Amino acid sequence: MLVLKRFTPYALLLITAMLLGINAMTLSGCNSNGGKYANMTPGQRLYHRKCASCHRLKDPMEYNDAEWVEYVHEYSRRTSKEKQQLIINYLQKANDPIIIAPLDPNAIAPLATTPPL
Repeated sequence: MLVLKRFTPYALLLITAMLLGINAMTLSGCNSNGGKYANMTPGQRLYHRKCASCHRLKDPMEYNDAEWVEYVHEYSRRTSKEKQQLIINYLQKANDPIIIAPLDPNAIAPLATTPPL
């Protein structure tokens, strides 16, 4: 207890906060990437980890399905076929255009009008 008397209340508060923060990170399973990949699919995670280690990541919409197959096979020769396929599956799914159905003018309710005064 004598050692603690040398610290100001502010220093004790700071030390306590640091210890609690370290403990919270340990309990929550904090890893070196800070959870950056937590919400990614396995293929997306591999794409970010493997491909970004050599160059900037391409937008999946830059290439079509056949081009992605060619590029992944060409540039990931040291990666297993299973991991290559996961990356290809992610890129092909991510490059699908979003289809928006045209609006049906008959389905839109007319604007309400107020009666004249």
